[in-house]
Amino acid sequence: MTRNAAAPLRFAAKHVMPRIIPLLRRTLGSNVHTPRESGTALARLVTDPSFGGISGKYFVRADH
Repeated sequence: MTRNAAAPLRFAAKHVMPRIIPLLRRTLGSNVHTPRESGTALARLVTDPSFGGISGKYFVRADH
């Protein structure tokens, strides 16, 4: 997504944003996640049999 962005934006996305996740969680709430956390939750939604048959729902977290 940032491949074609200007150098300062690529730098911020790679070096600054990952470091401010804790600050964003404190100010915006607990629903701020790293790409790794989001990927893990998405993989669980896809592979966990306990979510089988659920359709048309919106998941805030992979907990239910």
